[in-house]
Amino acid sequence: MNIFRNIIGNVILLPLLIIVCIDEDAFSAVQKGPEKSFYLKLIKPDPDFLDQAEKGKHPANRTSPDVLIIYGKINKPEFFVENINNLAVYNSAGKWVPVRIDKSSLYSEFNDGKWNTMNIEFEITSDETNALQLVWGKTVAVSNTLAENIPLYSGSENNYYTFSIESSLKKESDNNYSASLDVVVDDYSDRYFLWYFFPMVLIFGVLLVRRFFLK
Repeated sequence: MNIFRNIIGNVILLPLLIIVCIDEDAFSAVQKGPEKSFYLKLIKPDPDFLDQAEKGKHPANRTSPDVLIIYGKINKPEFFVENINNLAVYNSAGKWVPVRIDKSSLYSEFNDGKWNTMNIEFEITSDETNALQLVWGKTVAVSNTLAENIPLYSGSENNYYTFSIESSLKKESDNNYSASLDVVVDDYSDRYFLWYFFPMVLIFGVLLVRRFFLK
């Protein structure tokens, strides 16, 4: 009789062990997390971009007149970093591009030390405009600069570009009406089917217990 009761107990506890296994794996995935990687598509800013700009040229243009100044905001829904050095920009050759981050633009949605929005600025040459890559994550470790604020300069109007954040590179000849679909792949979806065993095992266990005590 004791052996039969132990079997029933093990059958009922089995789904609980499965749940613990799934929860631990899911938590581990959230903690580690892969790097996020997107492309920066450069675009000319709106006409009012420099309405509040300071007079004169950008410091970078005073020494290198042809250098392009890239300034824009990162605020994608999935974006967050706990440290400004967990964010990096790379050119098409894979070379890191130093980034300045505007301290006054930093925003944390839940005040939990994770930055969800920020304005950034960096300089590139005209031959580095293609395939700029934005990467962030805990495994990213570079040396960015945090500035109290990043002023804009009206004298560098022709050198300024802003950006949009794209999931993939698009050719100029691509149809303007084409659409892209971002697919989120769940690495743990192959284990979720175990949840379906829970009600079956539970019902089976209850029936066994009922049959045992009715004898």
